[in-house]
Amino acid sequence: MQSEYSFVLINFPCIYSPPCYLDGAFFAGVKMAIIWNDWGFSKNPFENHALAPNEEGLNLLSGRDSELEMLTYLLENSNAWVPVSGNAGVGKTSLANVASYVLYKNSDLNKPPCALFIPCISPISVKPKETDEDFKNRVATVVLNTLVKYRSDLERNNLYSLDKSLFNDLDSLKTWASSPLTGGKGGGLAGVSASKTTSANTSSGYSNSFADQVLSLAERFFSNGGGVICIIDNCEVYPDAAALVSVLSGLRDELFLKNGLKWVFCGALGILERLADDRLTNFIGDNVVKLSPIESEEQIVEMINRRRNSFKSGPVQYLPISDKEMTELFKIAGGNPRRVLAKMEGYCLWAGAPIVARKLKSGELDIAQCFSMWRNEQIQKNSADYKTLATRKAWHIFQRLVDKGGDTRPSFYEQFDCNSAPSFIQHLNVLASHGLVAKHFDDDDLRGTIYRVTDKGRWTIYAWGLGKSTETADLELTGSASQLED
Repeated sequence: MQSEYSFVLINFPCIYSPPCYLDGAFFAGVKMAIIWNDWGFSKNPFENHALAPNEEGLNLLSGRDSELEMLTYLLENSNAWVPVSGNAGVGKTSLANVASYVLYKNSDLNKPPCALFIPCISPISVKPKETDEDFKNRVATVVLNTLVKYRSDLERNNLYSLDKSLFNDLDSLKTWASSPLTGGKGGGLAGVSASKTTSANTSSGYSNSFADQVLSLAERFFSNGGGVICIIDNCEVYPDAAALVSVLSGLRDELFLKNGLKWVFCGALGILERLADDRLTNFIGDNVVKLSPIESEEQIVEMINRRRNSFKSGPVQYLPISDKEMTELFKIAGGNPRRVLAKMEGYCLWAGAPIVARKLKSGELDIAQCFSMWRNEQIQKNSADYKTLATRKAWHIFQRLVDKGGDTRPSFYEQFDCNSAPSFIQHLNVLASHGLVAKHFDDDDLRGTIYRVTDKGRWTIYAWGLGKSTETADLELTGSASQLED
């Protein structure tokens, strides 16, 4: 039988000992599946996904006050498409979701009709090989499901509307969209018949009129301003800005300029800053909301502490880490929130394993020693031997790539002081051969190939910074890389 347990203080500053069952069942691994519950949390506090457009997401967002203020300001005061730019994992989608929720929360439904903003139920990822028609239908489906989810708010805001068929049309489209086949009566808005077909009710089975009807309904619901805030995610998957411009301009009039919809575009690799085209005058090129890696170690500590407070299930929580070790994780992750959370989870699971947890509980290890053991183990397992790099310039390029956030394309060769894309690729391939970067191919368009720093690469640069290998001190470079061998 398991005995009751409680949290007890031991000699860790501001840290509590892990809970354990008196018969040792916890340390035997029986409770490993719910280790976060045993540590006083309702769930894993380091879950690594975009923050949701709700109160929890608002509470968890930290270090982005100015960016949040700017994004909500632009969405509320302009119909333009708002770009949010930053490296992968820096928090673009989280920011957009929370901004959507802030505007929703601030909508004054006590004085209908108001300018009501509602968050889209999910971000919409772009797919370069998708047709314009299929993309439009995907957007329409997400918008329809969002209208259904927020129906009660829409009813309050349209209490005095003269458009009495609004909700009948919403029900009709909901029924039509959920039907396994698009045959039968066809559905549609009042006075407008959806085209009849017996194809399966999938993206390719939708008729154009379905998407047009959903968009028309959104316009009617938001005739007093506001709208569904749609987030277009991962714009960097397009090989270059020209390819993205082609999609946006092709759907500009029939989708992106429709009233009732607000647009946030999220992208990395600087693709949104290069969207200069006369056909996209509605794109706020001069007001890109840029997210940089978190620069302050204090911000990382705040981010973790917010999660501790949000997911606590009792008066006391335990984590096998102090603020000092959190700042080390900040350095390892390069200030990237997604990587910080992943490293925090990985370390905590390592420290919570029975063999380590027993040593923490007995006092054989303290928090600092535990973290040092994990860090050294990771360096030994994951870092590369600097001496095997073929050229000093490859190392210089690697350092700069890490500083820039970890992602690049061959077409960015000038940013790395290379004379051409082929010479840049040659150095990137050297780094890839050592596992420091990985290639992510676009088989149909080599311009879309992305080189991304790997976990091994990040541990390597971290170990190098710690001076783990004194024999490689001559790799410290000064001056421009163009002065080195190409």
